[in-house]
Amino acid sequence: GLKGAEAVRFGGTKAEFEVRSAEEIVAFSPPGKGNVGVVVETAGGVSNERNFAYVPSATVSLTSSPNPSVRGQKVTFTATVSPSGEGGPTPIGTVSFVEGTSTLGVVNLSKGVAKLSTTALGAGEHPVVAEYSGDSHYGEGRSAAVAQVVSKATTETTLTSSLNPSPF
Repeated sequence: GLKGAEAVRFGGTKAEFEVRSAEEIVAFSPPGKGNVGVVVETAGGVSNERNFAYVPSATVSLTSSPNPSVRGQKVTFTATVSPSGEGGPTPIGTVSFVEGTSTLGVVNLSKGVAKLSTTALGAGEHPVVAEYSGDSHYGEGRSAAVAQVVSKATTETTLTSSLNPSPF
């Protein structure tokens, strides 16, 4: 009897929703914390309450050093994953360092930090993001992109002669 749904509420807060059929509604949870009851309101009344648990998110930040760098120079990307709110356990899991559709590497978090060092970046600008896998306490997260600038390496040319001095 969901076809005539008029509202979906998460802990009393109205949510956006889409009725798919008489048996299915897709609701978009409003911001919240903890566990809340969810009900559907129709012209015929209010549904039984169902429990909904918000999964806290983690904040993911990314830095690189040195930036700018030179082709062939070691660059270290450092991702820090921390709880969005105060307190909470230190996030665990993995961080993928990604440029476009290419994964530069996957690193386990240690005390909320993951570091990846590489010398494989070519000359140019590399937009890199850190993608957190999530764990039993926190949902997945993604950092803002860091634009790693890599300059062309300098070259040195040396000229030698096999016969020096040479006859005229």
